[in-house]
Amino acid sequence: MKKPLSITSPTHAWALVTYMMLGFSGLGGVLNLNKESAVTKAMGEGVADVWSTTLMLIGFGLFAAAVAASRAPRPEVNLKVEMILCVALAANLVFFLVKLVEVSQSRAFTTFVFALIFIIGSGGRAWQIYYEMGLIKKARAHPTEADPVMGDPRDDERG
Repeated sequence: MKKPLSITSPTHAWALVTYMMLGFSGLGGVLNLNKESAVTKAMGEGVADVWSTTLMLIGFGLFAAAVAASRAPRPEVNLKVEMILCVALAANLVFFLVKLVEVSQSRAFTTFVFALIFIIGSGGRAWQIYYEMGLIKKARAHPTEADPVMGDPRDDERG
């Protein structure tokens, strides 16, 4: 009997905290809690508002998609939303890094490193979801009647 297909949990505590933190960071920018922020100085007030709004929507959207995927009988849709939002987060933060480098050059090294970590992490999560979506698709395409749950298609490759 095949072992059950398991996907990497989108509700890992660190991921959920990160998603929520990013959402609240964007909300802080939307509410102008720090009018003298580096983001506003780097981008200008209008662009900073748009950037903060997108960061807020992406962060809260990632949180909602991850929680919904863990409860859904068919998590593919929620995982796809999470994957798209991870790509959007990476793009959002690349824009931030470009503006940061333009304004601060090397004076904002720590902020640069933190943003880069989030870019790499969100890109990695997007790739991970893309890979696992293929496994889910294969498992749904070739179910066996004896298995009470979807079998992991990687078992067939291992022999």
